[in-house]
Amino acid sequence: MLTSSLSTNSSSFFTLQWDEFSDLVSDVSWDQACSQWSFAQLSEEQRLALPHLARRFSESHQFLFPQSDEKRFPLEVLWLKSRLFAGLCTQLLAFYQQHHRPHLGLGPSRISVVLPKEADPLLPARWNFSVGHVEGKEMAVPFVHETMPSAFQSNLYQPPHSLDTSFKAPEMRDWPLGKNEEFTVLLRSMEKIRNPEGAQDYVKGIFSLHIVSDTLQGSSFSPQDVFGLQLSIPQKGHVPVTIWATRVESPERGIVVRGQSEPMSSADWDQLELLKDTAFSHTSVTFFRSFQHSCDWYSLGLLFFQTLLGRDAETMTRLERCLPTMIRGVAMLSKRHGEQLLGKGINPIRLLFDEQGTLFSSKRVMSSHKSSSEDLQAIPHYIWYATLELALRLMAQEPVKGPTERQDEVDDSDPVSQLNNILHRVRQIGEWLRLELFHPDERRREILRACQAVRMDIGSMER
Repeated sequence: MLTSSLSTNSSSFFTLQWDEFSDLVSDVSWDQACSQWSFAQLSEEQRLALPHLARRFSESHQFLFPQSDEKRFPLEVLWLKSRLFAGLCTQLLAFYQQHHRPHLGLGPSRISVVLPKEADPLLPARWNFSVGHVEGKEMAVPFVHETMPSAFQSNLYQPPHSLDTSFKAPEMRDWPLGKNEEFTVLLRSMEKIRNPEGAQDYVKGIFSLHIVSDTLQGSSFSPQDVFGLQLSIPQKGHVPVTIWATRVESPERGIVVRGQSEPMSSADWDQLELLKDTAFSHTSVTFFRSFQHSCDWYSLGLLFFQTLLGRDAETMTRLERCLPTMIRGVAMLSKRHGEQLLGKGINPIRLLFDEQGTLFSSKRVMSSHKSSSEDLQAIPHYIWYATLELALRLMAQEPVKGPTERQDEVDDSDPVSQLNNILHRVRQIGEWLRLELFHPDERRREILRACQAVRMDIGSMER
């Protein structure tokens, strides 16, 4: 929505929301783009900015190449889209380096695109933009719980409340902080913790417990996730014993957790010792998932798809329907084949896109070509599928390797390194597009050199 995004608070800049500006990074007119926005709640100051933007985005010099140039104009549009996404990755990288935590609030209505009021007259109108800072009130904050020990809270973050559900990673949608369910829990072991001096009226301990379940898979949880268990001693008058724990094993059924109890009476401790190896049915388990930077990769991937393909209702509905299956598919293919860059050999990931018919056709880069039955010939397949693959890998939260890394060297535990790898890949795609736009002869020579190298490798293996 345009409501809170179009601003003239700065004397030097206008701002639009991400989805609003992404509408303009295409072959649509200002009026066509505005038809998708809402103006109902604009302030008077915001309304005053509209004529200025309308004039800017309606003048003749919108792009470098004319829309009639079927060979270069689609490449320019895709290059602008990749540049817009690279700007977002750059701002998110700065956020990570400053705050050392995930963002968890990335969505099209929360990202601003900055437009200088005094645009550079030498640049086309739709080249004059940059992505704004992604920090602000709509981001994750450290999670605080009144009774959970602080050591367990160190890796927990509270996401912003009003994020569009579509842009939330699956674990954030399925496991909101504090989700509670009942399970059968097996008490495997318990060990008393030494009491502080003068504290003889209560007891604390270290517990190992097995949450028995056919629906919970230990591999789906990280060692940073926290489980709050309420063990009810089967006698009247006993207050349930609270245990805070983390995952330590992933058996075939359920999860094995280990952690410490809150203080309990000595009588309760003695009673629990008699119940070791006993199954406690209907035990309340509260889940606190540790949402990490990979949740931001999911949001980034969907934002990239939306920017590439458009955000009309039909496209978003089809994406919502097919992406879960495709995400599972790319995870399986990554385990089987490892990561390989599209355009360098046959990549089975491409088949995942082709199976969806026209949804992932390169014609969707151009709004006016969506009804066409053919891909845009101007955009080489190796560039288009590499771009789609990056977006899908992000949504699958698959690690992206850097320019000099082997797949087994990728450190996906370092979010700054991972985002640098992602940014390198986006810039690489942008460089391919730049070569196609401005140096097609150089690009052809590069392809011929690569083909010659492959032929020489094949020849040496045959000998």
